[in-house]
Amino acid sequence: MIKNRKKNQLLFLMIINISLTGCFNSKANECGKIIKVSDKLAEITQANLKIQDVNQLLKIADNFDQSAQQILDKNLKNEKLIDYSKKLGRIYKNYGQITRNFITAFQTKDTEKAILYKQEIFKLSQEEKTLVENINSYCQQN
Repeated sequence: MIKNRKKNQLLFLMIINISLTGCFNSKANECGKIIKVSDKLAEITQANLKIQDVNQLLKIADNFDQSAQQILDKNLKNEKLIDYSKKLGRIYKNYGQITRNFITAFQTKDTEKAILYKQEIFKLSQEEKTLVENINSYCQQN
């Protein structure tokens, strides 16, 4: 009887371990999906920080929109990562729109609006930084 109970306990612990490992792997995979899109976007924007060509800036705005959609299309299962991806998608969408607004203000020489949009981009960058730190922290937890 005791041997059977020990076998059952061992079997139970093995099942829990396998289940938890599956959850962690799933979380890690989903984190990887978000990080991959974010890293690709960061690479594109970093390479084009000093661009003054309006058409190139519009392409960057398009990249923000595409990245927002890619993040939202990932079909995640983890509730926390779903929430994070929605927030990150919204930030990327806003980056795209504000970049276009900035370009319009710049082209029409509306300095006040250009300054306002530049400030909005700065606020978004702070929000993004905090969110990315939270995502990274969450993804590093077991």
